[in-house]
Amino acid sequence: MNNPIMFGRKDLPNAFLTGTIDGPIQVVCGWCDSEISPGSSPASHGICPSCLCEQRKQLSTMRTSLEPLLAVE
Repeated sequence: MNNPIMFGRKDLPNAFLTGTIDGPIQVVCGWCDSEISPGSSPASHGICPSCLCEQRKQLSTMRTSLEPLLAVE
């Protein structure tokens, strides 16, 4: 459970289990690394409004550029 590659710090899993993390956990954008909500380490990840907007634009472009697919049994 103390995997430093997965968690970044050896004491992190124990801190979660024992409740020794004080206050809210910091949330950062997984795309641009900007802070979404302040807090103490360790950080959790989400997506900020500007990156979400950009991802929606890219998804829309991808959807309109794909040729329709007809499936027949």
